[in-house]
Amino acid sequence: MPELAAGAAVLTAAAAAVGVDAGTPAPLPHAQIHPRIAKKFGQPVSFMSAGTLPRSPRIHEPERTFRGRSSGGNIERVSSNEALIRFKSVKKAFGQKVIYSGLDLEIKAGESLTIIGGSGVGKSVMLKMLIGLLKVDSGSITFHDEDITKMRREELGLVRQRIGMLFQGSALFDSISVGANVAYGLHEHFYKKMNDAEIAERVHWALSLVGLPGIEEMRPADLSGGMKKRVGLARAIAIQPEVILFDEPTTGLDPINTTRINHLITGLKKSLNITTINVTHDMSSAYYISDRLAMVHRGRIIAQGTPDELKAITDPRVADFIHGRAPVNEDVATLLGA
Repeated sequence: MPELAAGAAVLTAAAAAVGVDAGTPAPLPHAQIHPRIAKKFGQPVSFMSAGTLPRSPRIHEPERTFRGRSSGGNIERVSSNEALIRFKSVKKAFGQKVIYSGLDLEIKAGESLTIIGGSGVGKSVMLKMLIGLLKVDSGSITFHDEDITKMRREELGLVRQRIGMLFQGSALFDSISVGANVAYGLHEHFYKKMNDAEIAERVHWALSLVGLPGIEEMRPADLSGGMKKRVGLARAIAIQPEVILFDEPTTGLDPINTTRINHLITGLKKSLNITTINVTHDMSSAYYISDRLAMVHRGRIIAQGTPDELKAITDPRVADFIHGRAPVNEDVATLLGA
């Protein structure tokens, strides 16, 4: 199965694809990267909570900036009306199985977009292409107007500091402690810039932010499913990117933990002013966490809009999916061939 081949890369890149930005004990260090990308993105941005986020006595409250397009040395912000991420004419196939035949989608800065669609249509593939874990066959994916599909490994490293990901299975390493899991990305990216005390402080901050302070010495095997999801999210926010990707964040959780995760997603977006891209089959969660939804069907986006706009669509491909309607006359042979 093609995605199994990417499994090792997913675990290896778990630290590289994690983070969120809020006020922190110290600014994130600047990675050693290609000068063009360094100039484009600059130092990681800072997002300060106006609410009740865990704080360090050394936290400052810098104004949020995006180190995007610059003119005459002045840094311009990415407006909420501008596209932060663009998929344009993206094609992707695994052998004879075509996943995307022409993916076009824009994600605006600060919005919460949820990708919906049937099993196997490529929702998770979209997220992995965005952070360079899977390569596109053709087309472009841009972040801050830089084409991710053309970046070298060191350039992708900085993008992965900016775009964090909570993997579907949390992707925690069972052989190390919770604290080591959360710190993994910091050691990978910033081992030359952050000392052990600063890393420990960042880990405590991230775990406190998801409501799990003081569990650094526990092991993943000691955690419930909901706690594992939150630890995975803590690892994602520890290195503080602008965007978080949530791949089926509520799968396998009971209703109470599902609600907790949904509250965390919306709370982080609001308090930290980040952009989130979510993949889910749970339409109740999708409606709750989303500013906008986009539906994938047969390799393309066939519908997108606010939750109310999608509910009003009469196209049976969309309406049947969001309302969970299956034809009443399907026989076993049809179901097995679906």
